[in-house]
Amino acid sequence: MDGLDVSNSPSDSPINGGEGSYRMARVRGDRLRGFSILREQKQYLRKNETFSERILWLGLKGKQIQGLKFRRQHGIGPFIVDFYCDQYKLIIELDGSVHDEVEVKRYDQERQKYLEEAGYTVLRIQNEEVLEHFETVKDRIIKSLPIPRSVPHTSPPFMGESEGE
Repeated sequence: MDGLDVSNSPSDSPINGGEGSYRMARVRGDRLRGFSILREQKQYLRKNETFSERILWLGLKGKQIQGLKFRRQHGIGPFIVDFYCDQYKLIIELDGSVHDEVEVKRYDQERQKYLEEAGYTVLRIQNEEVLEHFETVKDRIIKSLPIPRSVPHTSPPFMGESEGE
């Protein structure tokens, strides 16, 4: 096509061979995300979820953990994350055996660095953990949430009193 150069982002996923949601289009030098491709990829991932993703989603949906709303297969920048809680900018990624491969590990590290630098917290959980120790996984999710800072309750001295009375 004239003026349209379709190329892959430098951080294209080795999991899907650089195709799908990570494809970028260049039009007159400007990078544009393929939003329709992202939407299609998210729909595909939801329909073709792993058993571990299904189990975790059943435990996250409907605000079952601390009343938090989670989304699944949520787009953030050029990436689609497995689960996302907007209130705490918490991302939960489930990792299967494919994530043990050197190239995929490198990609995961680059992706996690990008997300953390953007202010997100990334919690990585192994598929086996979800299947074998679901309650422990729920505890890890809760423990990964930032602790609300409590303000010490110290009242100023009453009018006319000095401190320590």
